[in-house]
Amino acid sequence: MKSPIVSLKTAKLAKEAGFNLSTKDYYGCDDPSGTTVKPNQHFHIKLQETGVFRDQSGTEIYNAPELWMMQEWLRENHEVEISAFRTIETVEGDTYGCELEIWRDGTCYDLANIYGKSYNEVMDRAFQVSLKYIIAEKD
Repeated sequence: MKSPIVSLKTAKLAKEAGFNLSTKDYYGCDDPSGTTVKPNQHFHIKLQETGVFRDQSGTEIYNAPELWMMQEWLRENHEVEISAFRTIETVEGDTYGCELEIWRDGTCYDLANIYGKSYNEVMDRAFQVSLKYIIAEKD
């Protein structure tokens, strides 16, 4: 079973926020004109076939980490803690929820509640909120 990866929107935000770990999945192409490959297309590289991971060196290349990798990167590099849970009651048709806490120097700085139809959807949305916050801090 293949582990779920972040969405294209999250991958773009992650690149802007400084995510630079090599991944075996990515979105994009080296030819943004789209003459050879459609821009923002998802690709998967099999490590055993190529021996290398793809980086984000192209302007239209976005690493697409697995959810666990993005969560670990946010936690280890930006003190972002994300806890997903199944809701007891449906909230506007959504059955999964997520508490998002952003920590700085041991203090909870921001808190958001995010809902979605699946665990993966909730985590991806939480990553987007976190990454936007990180990008805003850089400016």
